[in-house]
Amino acid sequence: MVILEKSLLSYYSKLPFAKNFPFDPEKKPFYPVLTDNHYAYIFDMSAKDAAAAQVYPSYKVYKAKQKAASEELQKLLKSLGRN
Repeated sequence: MVILEKSLLSYYSKLPFAKNFPFDPEKKPFYPVLTDNHYAYIFDMSAKDAAAAQVYPSYKVYKAKQKAASEELQKLLKSLGRN
């Protein structure tokens, strides 16, 4: 069975990350693709907090937060002797 391009566009254009296009890494809000981990993270949040956790002010801010989180994790692992 082949899924028609029209069906794919119809489905994916309704997801939050579709708002990223046209892409502007500095001026537009950024909506990352929501994964199972994200849904586990927001599972018990209020609707307002969950909505806020699904968007970043920009892609640039998103990347900076991802980098800071990665560095923090590496620092923690190193302090535990697990690096």
